[in-house]
Amino acid sequence: MKPLTPYLFFNGNCREAMKFYQDCFGGKLDLITYADSPKDACPQDADKNEVMHAALRNDTFFLMASDWPAKGAKQR
Repeated sequence: MKPLTPYLFFNGNCREAMKFYQDCFGGKLDLITYADSPKDACPQDADKNEVMHAALRNDTFFLMASDWPAKGAKQR
C-alpha cells in the first residue's frame, strides 16, 4: 500500500505552516514562490512572495502545500 500524500492549501501563510510542520516532524523543506516560477505558470494577480509549491519530506512521509493564488476566487 502506498503512503498517503496530502496536498494542503493555505491563504497566504503556507511558508509559516510548512516551517511549523518541519519543526514538528523534521525533514527537508523545499519552497518555490510565485516569483520563482516561470512567468506563464502563475496567475497574474498572485502575490509573488507567496508559496506556489512546498514539499516537506522525511523517511516516513511526504507533505505538499501551496498558497491559494487567487484571493477572490472560489475554492472547489
